[in-house]
Formats: sequence, structure tokens, C-alpha cells
Amino acid sequence: MHIGNLEKQIHMQCSTYFSEKNPFHGEFAVFAGLEECVKFLQKFSYSESDIEYIRQILPSSIEEEFYKFLRSVTAKDISFYAINEGTVVFPRVPLIRVEGPLIVAQLLETTLLNLVNYASLMATNAARFRLAAGKLKLYEFEVNEGELAAFISFAIAFPNGFIALVDTYDVKKSGLINFCAVALALHDCGYQALGIRLDSGDLAYLSLIARDYFVKISREYSIHYFSNLMIMASNDINEETILSLNDQGHSIDSFGIGTHLVTCQKQPALGCVYKMVELNDQPRIKLSHEVAKVTIPGKKKCL
Repeated sequence: MHIGNLEKQIHMQCSTYFSEKNPFHGEFAVFAGLEECVKFLQKFSYSESDIEYIRQILPSSIEEEFYKFLRSVTAKDISFYAINEGTVVFPRVPLIRVEGPLIVAQLLETTLLNLVNYASLMATNAARFRLAAGKLKLYEFEVNEGELAAFISFAIAFPNGFIALVDTYDVKKSGLINFCAVALALHDCGYQALGIRLDSGDLAYLSLIARDYFVKISREYSIHYFSNLMIMASNDINEETILSLNDQGHSIDSFGIGTHLVTCQKQPALGCVYKMVELNDQPRIKLSHEVAKVTIPGKKKCL
């Protein structure tokens, strides 16, 4: 393989990064990952260990000039343009524009795609969960002694951050009663409990029961904040769960979303693409039998 003078073979490339369709069959996406892209560009280079690994996996016929070139590669000649982090975007709207030496611009492609794809997918997923939750509304005992002891110990350790999981045994017959008893004790000591978490059962129904407890205690003991104690719901929450809870009516203040947020089970990949749109100041187009894959040639602004 003849490498020749690589410096003379470098051409200027302009590439844009965009999504071909909205994730989750929705109406929008949220752009994210910009900070990581900037950090990556600032530190982009090949270390000696990187070069040694590349040398091991490539044919022995590769000229030494190629490895010498890799030692000099950085992103210092790359111009990077992007829309603001957190912007709501739509298909085929340019998210990022990369200008610079052709070789370097191509080397950056995979990492930039990965950094933005996952972050944007996560941000969009989180936004959809928040929209599904909407504006959470506020509505108007066989006690387990071990649970009570556990609540007391936790309250002693974190008097300013007491929030209890109340469904370990029975929410109505034990958990809520034990929580309220400890929360009232904290109040007498000058502290304020935060609320409860529900992690199983009929979340909508139990949240209404809990709110009713809190409102009655607030009135009985003239503790105004008690009626507004937080009720958090967890237990494998996803977008459909939240919409269903909204339809049922509930008194949940916040949702604890974990697995379905970070794994994006509904759509594991965003599917953005990275295409050359200009070479040496000449517009370039990608042709395809699929109309959606045909690009619009020429440099574009990321607004």
C-alpha cells in the first residue's frame, strides 16, 4: 500500500449531522451530547499505545509514513458548529456541522455519532416521560414493628431527608401508619419529613389513599405542609404506565424512572447519520433509491 505525502492529499470536507426521523414514532427529538463532543475534539489525538495497536491489526505492508502521520493528527483544524444543547429538533434539521481536513473529519464520524445519538435519545426519552406525567395534581391499620423501627432509624440518621418506602408489608395497614407516626415525631423535634415512595401495587389507588391520610393529619394537627408531602411512584415506570395513571386519576408528585429511561427500551438507537455535503467548496449529494436517504447538498447553518 502506497501512502505517499498525506499532507498533500488532505481535502476540505463539510459534513452535517442530522436525524432522518423522530425517535419513538414521536413529533420531536431533543439535541444533547454537545459538551462531550467538544471535550472529545479538544483531546482528539493518537497516543503511542493507540498507534501500536493499529500497527498490530493492519498489514505489515503499511508504510511507516502512515504511522508518522497518525502521530500528528489532531482536531485543531476542525471547525465545529452545533445548535444549542437541549434544543427541540426535527428530522433533517442540521444538528452539527463539521468542516476541516477530509481525513480528520472522517475519523471523527463514529465517535461524534455515538456521543450525540445516545445522549439525544436519552434526552428525548426523558422529555417524553415528563410530558406524559404532565402537571402532577394534588388531591385532597396491623402495623409491622420491624418496619417502624427501620423508619425510626432512618429518620434519626437523615432527619432532613426522611422519605420512606411504605409498601414493604402493607401500605394501608402498616406502611402509611408507620410513616405518619415517624413524620409527626420529626415535626415535634423541629424537622420536616419529605414524603413516601410507592413501588408496587395499584399506584393510582394507593397514592389517593396516602394523600387522604396526609390531608386528614394536616387538619387534625394543624400541620399545613403535611397535606402536601411528596408521593413518589416507581416500579418499572414507562411512558405507557404514566399515561395510564393519568387516565386513572392519581395523587403522585413524582415518578422514579430508571431502567426505561437509560435503556430506551422502546427504541434502543436514535439513527442519526453523518454525510458529506461539500468537498473543496463544491456541494455534494448522496443519491439513493430511498427518497429519505437522499441528502440536500451544500453547507448549512446549525441554528
